[in-house]
Amino acid sequence: MIIQPLYDAPQHAEQVTDWLWQAFGPAQPRDFFASIVNHSQKPGALPLTFIATEGEKLLGTVGLWRCDLISRQDLFPWLAALYIDE
Repeated sequence: MIIQPLYDAPQHAEQVTDWLWQAFGPAQPRDFFASIVNHSQKPGALPLTFIATEGEKLLGTVGLWRCDLISRQDLFPWLAALYIDE
């Protein structure tokens, strides 16, 4: 298994977006999660998305976000959106 930033394997961005939307976003539009994934494509900036792969198979994802709780913006980064495929 290899864990790497999504910006090193951007071909997985659409799948990561779908996973996040399906797992965490029934009340949020898919575009919300697409925006997070798109903005996580810059090295050294938050948000940052990591993926786990085995060969070409995508296994899971997790992110470091600037804010995951509006009332506690003083705490960052947040480990957020952990998803592991079945």
